[in-house]
Amino acid sequence: MRHLNIPKDRVGILIGPEGTIKRRIEDQCSCKIRIESETGGVSIDDSKDPYMGMKASDIVKAIGRGFSPENAFRLFSDDVYFFLFDIRDFAGKNRNRLKELRGRLIGTDGRMRYNIE
Repeated sequence: MRHLNIPKDRVGILIGPEGTIKRRIEDQCSCKIRIESETGGVSIDDSKDPYMGMKASDIVKAIGRGFSPENAFRLFSDDVYFFLFDIRDFAGKNRNRLKELRGRLIGTDGRMRYNIE
């Protein structure tokens, strides 16, 4: 069993229209996903296949961090993986440096973010 928290405003996107996004993750990963709408808590029961449970966890994290479900579904492929890092580790406590790094990662009109995704 894996437990994650995602922002409450992303819960609707994770569930999808009539539950389609959640159901697709459950079907392709052979797992059961339980979502707490009020808190943003997500539980993934991966007792059948732990590897696919990790894939489901990565997809839920990606959707929770702002990726569209279509981009997150690319994680079903074995040659694509999700890595989340905190840019504060590189910026230290300097707020101006943090703002500068965010700007460089996102790029003009989001082009760099699009390329990274």
